[in-house]
Amino acid sequence: MTRVMVVDDDLSVCATLVAFLEDCGYEVFSFNSGEGAYEWIRSNRVDVAVVDLRLPAMSGDRLILHMRELYPDLPCVIYTGSPDFDPGSRYVELEDVPVFRKPLVDLTVLLDEIQALSQEVSNHGVDHGSGR
Repeated sequence: MTRVMVVDDDLSVCATLVAFLEDCGYEVFSFNSGEGAYEWIRSNRVDVAVVDLRLPAMSGDRLILHMRELYPDLPCVIYTGSPDFDPGSRYVELEDVPVFRKPLVDLTVLLDEIQALSQEVSNHGVDHGSGR
């Protein structure tokens, strides 16, 4: 089963994404802060991470950079309300991260990206299963 991490401090957005992804058959782990997500992922793995940018204390872009220090091949998706954020303009390491703008009228667009990223991971034989 594909494991997805959702990190968003907006409880309703987080709950909506979790419910949607679980209904689509994913195992979902959710966090409302970058610190909580980072602490958890230090000893756990996921196939894809969906991360908001505006998080308390540790921003989403910093979280992604820290997670990629642990797991350089971890596919991430930014899901943000920031209208003009371009991750590549701030961090060259984030040029490949897809950005989706809130609110998405149709969450299947995000689902398609998660499916593509998790398929890419499985095609390359990368194991993001539980544990390290």
